[in-house]
Amino acid sequence: APASLPDVIAARLSMLPHGALVLCQALAVFGLEVQIDNLRRVAGDQLDPSFEQSLEALQVRSLVRDDAGLITFTSPVVRDVVYDGIPADVRRSRHGQVAEALELVVGDPAVLGHHHAAAGHRARAIDLLERAGDIAVHQYDEDGASSMYQRAVALARLGVYAGDDDGDIVERYVMLSIKLAESLRVRGQTALARGVIAEARPWSGGVARLESQL
Repeated sequence: APASLPDVIAARLSMLPHGALVLCQALAVFGLEVQIDNLRRVAGDQLDPSFEQSLEALQVRSLVRDDAGLITFTSPVVRDVVYDGIPADVRRSRHGQVAEALELVVGDPAVLGHHHAAAGHRARAIDLLERAGDIAVHQYDEDGASSMYQRAVALARLGVYAGDDDGDIVERYVMLSIKLAESLRVRGQTALARGVIAEARPWSGGVARLESQL
């Protein structure tokens, strides 16, 4: 018999009809909950049997519930097990579909940036996460700003090391590092701020404008 709760959940998932499993995976990519219209927009055309039958199969097995059009996992553990079981290439594709669907209804750059990053859309994710950090700064949320800038810096660093064809990626990396360091300094984490600046300084290329800001 399965030895732990995640194993029990995984065993139950393995017995789902294919359409119900696909729908469950799409919901997991959204998160713990999603409006039914957004879920239908992403997964509704790919299900056999139909969207309604697949959703009912999940509800009958107490994996999800429908709260007046808000589809929610019955437990965060269920969501985590489902998400971890999605193949990497399918997960990236799903995040791309979710990002495309949410562009029409969600204006939060942090949410959109998360999905674009998970989908492998590096340049778009950097733009969105930087914007989310800027918004957090204007709202005096330095913790949120640091989190957003840190994710943007990590993506820009990957682009630099991968040798992206985008000629501005190195400058973007340096400028994002400056924003992250400033946010850390405001939070009193000066040692971390110095480390961020020290890592970015060799990439400034002797450009006076970047050197002065560093």
